[in-house]
Amino acid sequence: MKFLTKKTNLLALALITVLTLSGCASAPVIEVLPFDKSATVEKSYDEVWSSLIRFLSTNDVSIATIEKESGLIALRGENLSRELITEYCSFKVPFLNSLSSGKATGSIVVVDDDGFVTVNANLRFQTTFVNTMANPPQYYTRECESRGAFETALLGSFQ
Repeated sequence: MKFLTKKTNLLALALITVLTLSGCASAPVIEVLPFDKSATVEKSYDEVWSSLIRFLSTNDVSIATIEKESGLIALRGENLSRELITEYCSFKVPFLNSLSSGKATGSIVVVDDDGFVTVNANLRFQTTFVNTMANPPQYYTRECESRGAFETALLGSFQ
């Protein structure tokens, strides 16, 4: 009988140790490396402009306003897929929630300066989550930090 209580005490101690150490574990930290938001090239304005429009249309980013004369492209990238927003944005999914979609808003400005064309990308991203435990499901949005993948690909599209 004494052997059984020693074994039980040892098992209880091991269980407490495992639970204590697992409670100290933390979520991984998402590191976002610095990235460029502007680039200058020695190309024609029209060539850069058409490359930007082609890039936006093939990457599911909706354009709200486009003004070629002023060089302004305002984005309305609603309903980005889960895959795209995961690639573009740094976020953590809250407990008992799942990622639904995302959104990219902001502007791209193209400036022609004596044969050099500069493109500036000013973007903001939002994620949309759904609380799967609520009835009916509840959707909400949160701002998220850009990973730089979209800006890097955008600026690389005309170089």
